[in-house]
Amino acid sequence: MSSTDARTQQFQKLTQDDASAARIIERRMRRLVRLQDALTHWRTKITTSCREWEERNSSLRGEKDAMSRHYQRLRALLNKYRSGEYDRLKLLSTISGSAIQDLDDKCSMADKILRIADLCRKLETEPEKVLPYHATAEAALDDGAWKEAAAAAEAEAARLKGEAQAELSKDAASSSAAADEGAADGVRYSARGVDDVGRGVEEWNYLDRFFVRMNRALIDTQSATNERDRMNAENADLRAILKQYLDGISVNEDVINNPANPLLIVNNKLLVGTRAAAAAQHAAPAPPSRPPAQEVVVDAAGGGASVA
Repeated sequence: MSSTDARTQQFQKLTQDDASAARIIERRMRRLVRLQDALTHWRTKITTSCREWEERNSSLRGEKDAMSRHYQRLRALLNKYRSGEYDRLKLLSTISGSAIQDLDDKCSMADKILRIADLCRKLETEPEKVLPYHATAEAALDDGAWKEAAAAAEAEAARLKGEAQAELSKDAASSSAAADEGAADGVRYSARGVDDVGRGVEEWNYLDRFFVRMNRALIDTQSATNERDRMNAENADLRAILKQYLDGISVNEDVINNPANPLLIVNNKLLVGTRAAAAAQHAAPAPPSRPPAQEVVVDAAGGGASVA
């Protein structure tokens, strides 16, 4: 009996342990199922997320490539623009330097012209100081003749203008028409020269007054040159006449050796012989040195001669 009770107690204990183990196994099975469901869920979520992130990464990679290409294109354009602007800056610097040099040269020329003008003004005559510019044909014309000349000049200018416009292109013709329209409206977009009464002066007539004074100066210079040449020629003639006169009233070695000396001309035979002797003397070797010949002065009034 005692063994039976012991085995009964042992069986009950094992039954309790089995129930406890079964409950533990059940709990763990339920936990295992939950973990399996969670694992399946997370695997599905990971797969979905991977697909979404791969698509997003692909889209971002495409945007990155597009932005990179756009950046490279903009960088190339920027470098090209920078290079062009650098070349333009160099050209502008060169042109500005040459323009500054030209302006300095023009200023120097203007200063020189002003200094020369001041010097020339001191040499002007009273009429030139009162009336610097001589009366031209334009000023000499009366009112009627002036109007006719002005009308003829305008007609000629209109004809030349029409021929020039016919040769221009369409754009140039339109711009010229716009400029003419602006001029007709009384609006000018550039400087223009006018005369004393306010009339417009054509561009090719800007230097008319300068040419008047320049031509007058050239005429005066040429006149002075011609007068100087004439005076030089007259002076040479007078010197030749004076020399002939002195050779005719004095006797020396040069006069004696001159075949055309009027003092020694008796007849043609003597002249021929004298010329032959002079030629032979020039052809012969030079004689030994001797005292200089004494000058013989002939008195034309008394017919006598004296040795000096």
